[in-house]
Amino acid sequence: ILRGSSAVECANSIIMPYQQIKKRFSESFIYLVALYHNLRTFVKGSKREGRSPAEILGVKLPTYDFFGILKTV
Repeated sequence: ILRGSSAVECANSIIMPYQQIKKRFSESFIYLVALYHNLRTFVKGSKREGRSPAEILGVKLPTYDFFGILKTV
C-alpha cells in the first residue's frame, strides 16, 4: 500500500465532500472550492486563529468575505 503526500491528502479531504454530492464538476468549480477554502478563517491555532490562509499569505483583497468577493465578480 502506497501513501500519498500530505498535500494530496489535504486537497482530497477538502474536495471529497463536494465530490460525494456532485459526481462530476468542472475546473471552475474546483477554483470556487479553492477560493472558499482560502477565505475561511481558522477557528483554532495560536498563530492562525481568526485569520484566513489568504490573509496569512499577505494577499490584499477589498474583503475577505467569500460572498462579498462573489458579489464583486
